[in-house]
Amino acid sequence: MASVLLVVGHSETRPGAANMGGPDPEDDLYEFHFNEPIAERTLALLQAKGAEVSQDRYLPSGGNVARWNGASDLLVEFHCNAFNTEATGTEVLYAEGSERGAACARIMQTHLTEALKLANRKIKPISSERLPNGKWKERGAYLLWGVSQVALI
Repeated sequence: MASVLLVVGHSETRPGAANMGGPDPEDDLYEFHFNEPIAERTLALLQAKGAEVSQDRYLPSGGNVARWNGASDLLVEFHCNAFNTEATGTEVLYAEGSERGAACARIMQTHLTEALKLANRKIKPISSERLPNGKWKERGAYLLWGVSQVALI
């Protein structure tokens, strides 16, 4: 059985976007606070099925990709983008051109859309293209292209 590394998207100090939860700002739910319990539950479910699975978080100082590179057969990073109150749906990102990545993304996307009953935004290939300043052109590319194992976001 393949080993799986689950990564909680964002961190306590950099929690990601907020989804406005109500009239009080303290009702806002940040991505990290949404992702963390889902990753922990997924970890427990996979462990109960006998899977070789582990979980990790972002390092505040960076260096995540170096730490995760080759640490598993499959890396899954959890995100729940909370851009606005209108956007909805489920999508899975993978490294463009990776047949194994596309196959895994299709499987995950099928299960996510069935379980969550959200709009199917399809699987999305992320290119390895960089901007003139050296930064990645697309979000998530640093992870998807920075590790040797199949990685999904």
